[in-house]
Amino acid sequence: MKPSAALFVGDGSWDTTQRIPRLPGVDEKVNSTAYIESSGGVAANAAAACARVGTVSRALIRLGQDDAADWIKRSLTEAGVSMVADQAEGSTTRATILLEPHGEKRLLLFDGTGLYPSVEAVAAVDLSDIGWVHTTLYYPDSAAILIARCRAAKIPVSIDLEPGSFANLSDVAPLIDGSAVVFSNNRTEERLGDAVTALLAVGAQAIVRTKGADGASWHDGTVACHVTAPRGDIVDTTGAGDCLAGWFVGERLAGQQPLDALTRAVHAASLSCGGLGSARAYPSRHDVETSLTRGLL
Repeated sequence: MKPSAALFVGDGSWDTTQRIPRLPGVDEKVNSTAYIESSGGVAANAAAACARVGTVSRALIRLGQDDAADWIKRSLTEAGVSMVADQAEGSTTRATILLEPHGEKRLLLFDGTGLYPSVEAVAAVDLSDIGWVHTTLYYPDSAAILIARCRAAKIPVSIDLEPGSFANLSDVAPLIDGSAVVFSNNRTEERLGDAVTALLAVGAQAIVRTKGADGASWHDGTVACHVTAPRGDIVDTTGAGDCLAGWFVGERLAGQQPLDALTRAVHAASLSCGGLGSARAYPSRHDVETSLTRGLL
């Protein structure tokens, strides 16, 4: 039987989100107009999105040993994610997110015990029924062990290339080489220039270039195709890129071809911006199918 579960490896955080009319000045108090606490983090969010597709979703997440870790585990379990926590003594990662009226965010991050599981955790995680692994490269030493295991087992790997996870592309090029998909956003583009060309040159098999409200594009060296995002209310853009990546992985394991999977993922990410709290606002698969149908009318 072909492995059908997805594994998401990386960070989880406990997020505090407040919507504000404007940024405060020095020594000024500004009242927020909305407040929510929820689980977050690149890997945790993507795992939650994958579960919404209906694909078996697992997560190996770095957490501390505190109440926030318990809240994250409970939140992901309720989202349908099977959780494996790599817990270390100390505080779980926390994020404070300030939302301006147009929905764009400013984010403060306290990384606590770290943003990636330990070498020991990635060496021990069970891959026997895993059909896809999605990860970041925040801690290259741990990521290298995970990716080497996936290569040996012929498990496709996708990478969310967060701009804060590398100083120079050459530092992470050996990890990108052979990856099934690399997700690259606007800030990564600012770092690399022509990110698509650069990432294909170091061996990525395909690039998903995310473009915020403008959707995303697929590039594999032969095919280049843009997917336009549907228009809708923008309340909170936090976690939209994570939603896109996790939804794409879920759809690929559900049997969708890359461009069909990306189209659904773009619609899911756009819908996720309509509510507060990243993964708490992720749509159902029915919501995405409805959005697709409307787009065809």
